[in-house]
Amino acid sequence: MTIRYLISVVSLCIAFAACKKKGSDEPQPTPIVIVPKDTTKPSVDTIKYGKAVMHLHTFVGDEELEGFDDVVTVSGSERRISMSIGSVYMSHFELVDMNNTIIKMCDTTLVKTPEEISYYISKIPIGRYKALRFKVAFDTTSKANKLISKEEGEPNSIHIAYFKGKLDTASVPDENNTRVGYEYALTSRTKEIQVVLPVRGAGTEFNILEKGSEYFHLYMDLNVLFSGLKLNDPKSLRVLTPEENNSEVADKVADNISKMFRYE
Repeated sequence: MTIRYLISVVSLCIAFAACKKKGSDEPQPTPIVIVPKDTTKPSVDTIKYGKAVMHLHTFVGDEELEGFDDVVTVSGSERRISMSIGSVYMSHFELVDMNNTIIKMCDTTLVKTPEEISYYISKIPIGRYKALRFKVAFDTTSKANKLISKEEGEPNSIHIAYFKGKLDTASVPDENNTRVGYEYALTSRTKEIQVVLPVRGAGTEFNILEKGSEYFHLYMDLNVLFSGLKLNDPKSLRVLTPEENNSEVADKVADNISKMFRYE
């Protein structure tokens, strides 16, 4: 074994020891872990909203009832109907989007009367919607609640719908017939009335944009209110007391109210 060989071996050992010592003394870098951001659920702050105007007209068949005590003739007959009081409490508005998801409108309630036609609705998530839904019911959670007064001068009471007027109740309607009074005052004791309007055709969907206002054009058809009722029976023309609000007539009127709204 030569002296040159021994020197080479010793040098390698010293170098190896130095590298090992250096590696053990220096701190090791901490690994960086990248967590992907969940983008499947948008933040509430990123949701954009638009506005809408509801035009809700009162009709009897194909004729518009523009004010209290107007007398109109039902299309296709001589049956005449008038309305001196007419109020419907509308709440829990919802829209159905293109994926059949039901979108609730924020704190929207209104009381429909013949004189009032336009109602403004704000803060609707932007997008396209194919159907409209709402309830005729008192909304205990809304900040925009109104009470429907049964008669002028009387204390307000919670009526979800109140109709009063006169109509021709004869089996053979004629414009010369004497009209008989009707009065329906459905209270909050009546079950909630759900109104589900049909899906609109392709190209006629509601389109809520961030700017401007979409228009919901609806008809409330008073003629449907009397569908299936025995008009020649005085009991079918009155729902006033708590007992009458739990009657078959009240249930039928409530069912008719659920069907008396339609798109323009």
